[in-house]
Amino acid sequence: IDSFVSAKENNLIDFYKFISNTQTIIGTVELQKIEKIFLMKIFPEANSSKILLSKTFINLIDSLRDPIFVYDKNNYFVYVNRAFGEFHGLATDKIIGKHIGQIYPPEIADSFIKNNEEIKKVSRPIQKESYVINHNGELITASTFLLPIENQDQTEVIGVIGIARNISEQKKLEKSNIEQEYNLLLMNEIL
Repeated sequence: IDSFVSAKENNLIDFYKFISNTQTIIGTVELQKIEKIFLMKIFPEANSSKILLSKTFINLIDSLRDPIFVYDKNNYFVYVNRAFGEFHGLATDKIIGKHIGQIYPPEIADSFIKNNEEIKKVSRPIQKESYVINHNGELITASTFLLPIENQDQTEVIGVIGIARNISEQKKLEKSNIEQEYNLLLMNEIL
């Protein structure tokens, strides 16, 4: 299989490392096949091939606990996994086809659209930290990895794949550690 439209090898490897949260990569050729099958279904204009998305691959993506989403170039959701729907308290079919602004409050939607515009300009993956409110009204700190999807000529970004990880607890621990270090420094100065 030819390399997929957006697959710069390092981008693809980074994306799958982030999904699996391991350093084990099954091999570039296999990853390119997976990416091509997945993205050809979501963005059929990227290649005229009619490739059906494997139910096994969809089950894999849906089984991941991290929210995964795909936007088109106009910031409409074209795919979300089950974790994304659960985070927002919505069925996935109630999200797919909606604009970012229909799911998020204006200030958050504007921030996400700005990230997507940045990806369109640089045409390479970016990682961002952001705040999102889940369906229970809890403020969540998320680390989001965004990967551009390019057309067949690699001349235009036609979408964005994202995966978000809740890092709220990690941030609390970091803050607690900083406070403890500060208190120890103060105690050492007093003694």
